[in-house]
Amino acid sequence: MAARSPIATRTPAPSSAAPSSVAPHGGFRPAPEDLQLLAEIGLSAAVRGEGQRARPIFEALALWLPGHAAAAIGEALAALGQGRCGEAVRLLRTRGLTARRGVAEAKALLLVALWLNGERAIAQQLCRELLAGPDDVARRVAVSMQMRILGQG
Repeated sequence: MAARSPIATRTPAPSSAAPSSVAPHGGFRPAPEDLQLLAEIGLSAAVRGEGQRARPIFEALALWLPGHAAAAIGEALAALGQGRCGEAVRLLRTRGLTARRGVAEAKALLLVALWLNGERAIAQQLCRELLAGPDDVARRVAVSMQMRILGQG
């Protein structure tokens, strides 16, 4: 049995690299590098099928990073890992694409989620849009998936 990560059960401690700040809700707000690490831990857990255990991380990210798609991406990735493709599509459309930051990453995962959810025509349309867009993570995912989605490479 794998050891349970202490990070998922404790409140994060302030970073020694930067002073902590107070979040708008009056609670603790970790330093940006700590939030990045927390996001990486949550996404890693979701990829390994530990999405339910990572839920508190995604809830914290939503609180500490309002306007960022990170929490929606994590929750969508967890849903995909559990075969709930429709839920992943919904999360990405309603919370990922409406964010101010992290939208390219949300579009990249939405492309995968649409395809896995059987929404082939919409995935093909999105793939074409991403291929014509700027060179970001969404375009790179579209390039890697174009053979499967569009039948061309």
